[in-house]
Amino acid sequence: MLHGSAAFEAAVAGSHTGAVKAEAWLAGRRIATLPMLSCSVSGDESNFVRRTASMSFADEVTDAGEAAGVTLARAGCEVRVWWGAVVDGRTEWLPIFWGLSEQPTTTWPEGRVTVSAKDLAERVTRYRFPKPRSSSAG
Repeated sequence: MLHGSAAFEAAVAGSHTGAVKAEAWLAGRRIATLPMLSCSVSGDESNFVRRTASMSFADEVTDAGEAAGVTLARAGCEVRVWWGAVVDGRTEWLPIFWGLSEQPTTTWPEGRVTVSAKDLAERVTRYRFPKPRSSSAG
C-alpha cells in the first residue's frame, strides 16, 4: 500500500479536502489532463489482471488540443488516475490506477466518453505471459 507524507496521513485521518485527477499518457509522457466525471476501480485477486476501472470523461477539448475521446482512442494510451488531499495549501497526490484505455465510447448529446481499462498487467498477458514466471538459477 502506498503512503503519503506524514502531513498527508495526518490530513487524511481528519477532516480534509480531497481531489481527483486523471491524465492520458502515451509513450511514457503525459499528453493531456482529462476532464473526469466519474471513476470506479475494482479488484479481483483471483485474476492475473487484478484491477479494472470504469471511467467517464467530458468529451471536451483537452490541453492536448483535441477532444478527450480522440486522445483516449489512441493506440497504447494509458489512463492514470490520482487521488489527493490538500496539505498546507497544496495538493499531495497518490496514484490509484494506471491502466490501458480500451474502446472508448462517446455518447451524444451528453458529450460523455466512457472508458473501460485494465491495469498494466494486461500488457504482460498481451505479450503471451499468461501467468507470472520465474527462472531457475543454472
